[in-house]
Amino acid sequence: MKHVLSNDDVKTFNALENIIADDLRNPQKNRTFAVIFYSGQGVGKTMFFNGLKKLYGEKNCSDLSLDQLVGRYQPFMLNSCYLFINEIDSTGKDVKSKQAMLRSLISDTNFLVEMKGIDLIPISNCSYTIWGATNESVPLYAPPDDRRTMFIDIATTRFEVLERNPNYYSELAQFINDPLSMANVYHYYKNVHVISKDFSINEAPRTRAKAELIEASKPQYMKTLDTYLELPRDKQPIASFQRDIVNVKQLAKDLSYSDREDIKKEFYTENKVLRWIRYDPNNFRVLKGEPYTLPETKLRGRCWVIRNHTFWNQHKTNKETIDLHFNKKVETPLFNQQKDAYDEEKDQIPF
Repeated sequence: MKHVLSNDDVKTFNALENIIADDLRNPQKNRTFAVIFYSGQGVGKTMFFNGLKKLYGEKNCSDLSLDQLVGRYQPFMLNSCYLFINEIDSTGKDVKSKQAMLRSLISDTNFLVEMKGIDLIPISNCSYTIWGATNESVPLYAPPDDRRTMFIDIATTRFEVLERNPNYYSELAQFINDPLSMANVYHYYKNVHVISKDFSINEAPRTRAKAELIEASKPQYMKTLDTYLELPRDKQPIASFQRDIVNVKQLAKDLSYSDREDIKKEFYTENKVLRWIRYDPNNFRVLKGEPYTLPETKLRGRCWVIRNHTFWNQHKTNKETIDLHFNKKVETPLFNQQKDAYDEEKDQIPF
């Protein structure tokens, strides 16, 4: 099953092993991220979940749909601590409510459970371990700083699995249904597997599929601004983007004056611009959030660093340096595509 679930990626499979081992060794702890698999039909996600249920204890596991999370009654919250959620998707009704409830189940430990005909039942110091599956490429909204989901794209198809081993599924089913085989698996992850030192129950392991999910979750108006931000300084048509620090009001004005069709059709407002800036967790305000007057336009307001973050973190309270930068008398050492190199060589680059 290793080559199917992880696409033969050693790091991904090792992360899954760490998760299973820690779940079995520390059931009292709250793993604050869910594992969600995305794939086509029939690659074996359900069989894998069936194997996990045997390791966790089948009576303490529940199979759910996303709709059940926001149903009027939630008996599963009193019956099980291990939840297997099928067909996670970002369509249909109450999508935001479903995802909010999912995040709550992942990270919280105190709940009020509604049952038919009785008062709300408070439960505390209770955590839920969540595994999910989806056939939708963008099953949920993922912000750039998301720590609540490990997202795995199973690229292997059922055809490829059977090409490699025509008996794969029958052999896997036989293995999962054999008590001795599963006892050996339980023993290995409970007592033998060495959990990686960098594994944390509070930080979802990173995957390429997760990065792609975050990018796909981003609204188009943000992607448009990202594209312009990446342009070299000498080809930059947006005046505010010629600096590493922007004022929300000025940037909104620059965008409203633009004659470029892809910018005009997005109808940028100050709120949209601010949402775009805050979407990137690396961006931060200068001068401790105090208003700053732009030298050229005399527009006053709070300013944000949107580029060369490592460099500006050292000068974020230095008004003189910021003045010189806006007056184009001080340019940052590196710009755009070179910024990663700057992060690596910052100690060797003088200001």
